[in-house]
Formats: sequence, C-alpha cells, structure tokens
Amino acid sequence: MCSIFCEHKMYRKQDKESIMALNRTTLDIDKSKNMPSAFTLPKLITSLLVAIFILLIAGCSNQEKGKIPITTKSKQARAFYLQGRELSENLRGQEAIRFFQQAIAEDSIFALAYLELAMVQPSTKEFFEAFNTAKTLTDHISVGERLMIYGIDAAVSGLQMQQRKMYLDLVDIYPSDERAHYLLGNYFYGKQEYQAAIKEYHKAIVINSDFAPLYNQLGYAHRFLGEYGQAKTAFKKYLQLIPDDPNPLDSYAELLLKIGKFKPSIEYYLPTPRFLEWVEQDNLIGVITSSYGKWPEGSHPCAHE
Repeated sequence: MCSIFCEHKMYRKQDKESIMALNRTTLDIDKSKNMPSAFTLPKLITSLLVAIFILLIAGCSNQEKGKIPITTKSKQARAFYLQGRELSENLRGQEAIRFFQQAIAEDSIFALAYLELAMVQPSTKEFFEAFNTAKTLTDHISVGERLMIYGIDAAVSGLQMQQRKMYLDLVDIYPSDERAHYLLGNYFYGKQEYQAAIKEYHKAIVINSDFAPLYNQLGYAHRFLGEYGQAKTAFKKYLQLIPDDPNPLDSYAELLLKIGKFKPSIEYYLPTPRFLEWVEQDNLIGVITSSYGKWPEGSHPCAHE
C-alpha cells in the first residue's frame, strides 16, 4: 500500500498532469480555429503561468512557509482555531473547546478544527464524534494535515509503528515545523524513549525557542532520566514563557518536591489548582510525611493560619 509520503509525491504528479492537460486543451482549441503557430506559443505560456499561479495560491494562501498548512476557507475560522490551539497546547483544553466549536461554526469542513476538538473532549463518546468527522474531511486537505489525522487514527487503533511512520513522514516533509517535531517527540515520550524525545524537542526549539509546550515535555523527559538539572532549566524556561498559566508552576513545583526542595515547592504550588486539590485530599501532606517523616518546619499549608 502506498504510504502518505508516496501520496505527497502523487500530488505533485497530479499537479503536473493538470498543467499538461490544460496545455493539450489549449492546443486543441488553437487547431480547431486554424490559428497560426505564432499565436499558439504565447497562449501556451500564458496558460502554463496561470495554472502554476493557481496551484501556488491554493497551496500557500494564508500559510506560513515550511509549516504544516491549515486548510480552511474562512479567516475567522482560522483565527478561532489558532486561539483554541494555543490554549490546548498549554493544557487548557476545556477553555479551548469553545474556540474550536466557533471555528467549525465558521467552516463546517475544517478538518483540523475537528481533530483538535476531539483531542480536548472530556469523554470518549465526544472524542470519537469529532474525530470521526475529521477523518471524513481528508480529501481536500494537505498531506501534513492528513498525516496528523492518520497518526491519531493509528494510535487509537493500537498501530504504534504505523503512528511512528506517520510522524516520521511528517518531519521529513515539514522539517521546519516545530509542531511536526513536537508530535514525533511526544510519540517517543509516550513510548518512554526519552532520549529520542529530547532530540526531537531540541530540533523544535531550534526552529521556535518560544514554543512553550516543548519545555514542559522536555523537563519531564529529563526528569524521568534522572537529569534533574536539565529538567529544572527546562521548567524554568517554561515558567518564563507563560508565567500566568498554572501548569508551569505545577510542573516546576513537582520537580522541586521530587528533589527534596520542600519549602520552595510549596511556594510554587500555592497559586495552582493542583495544590488546593491535593490539600483537600491530603495528598500533598501525605506524600511528604510518608516519604520524609514530617512536613518541613514552617512550610505546612496551615502554619500561617
């Protein structure tokens, strides 16, 4: 069976065939009118240039050079999608839902919006409703978008090596897209291949050093390898990029707790929802007291009440 990468090459072949067909049609028209050959060449050149221009516009309109395209007929839908994507990438999925829904309301065949909506849905039923719709909309989108959808489809079907192939193809076709490397890195991370994940995250950082989610994943990859210094550096960068979000605080505080920096850990946990959740369940207190014998002096959450 032809891979998606083969399909990418087929698109190029089809584009060339379309131009050749247009030229043949022009030749037939000229012959039917018995026009002199002097008139035929300019018409051929004009037709060729027009065809190339149309293909370029169709492939590049509103797209960033070298990035996975975002296929939508609506500028407003694209704007909503980008807002939702940023929230989702920063682990604020519930807030992202309404933006993906608004994107779909503006463009009902917006495949990536359905994909991203699926990924932030709170239930399996809602996931498959959105994801199955995304799969029905792959005929008119780019190879990169198809690879993203088919990669998730492979994961859902338990076809891990197929998912790996999809993401390898994605970075091969779009080597300058940080999100392509991020997806491949997350695949390796999920397989506990942390060194391979770190390699992809660093490739993405070279492309876009301000892409915050990278540093969260990078920090955890280093942490699971016991590389706490590198993990701390990654989490601090994550915190620097989005200081008002709760997750960077949570990730950094969790690392500090892991390495025994109890008091600083509590200071970072305090502003986060995780802290309140853990205190309510006595989890944070339990983790520290059971692992280290006692709560560090002066840092108990009730010490200042």
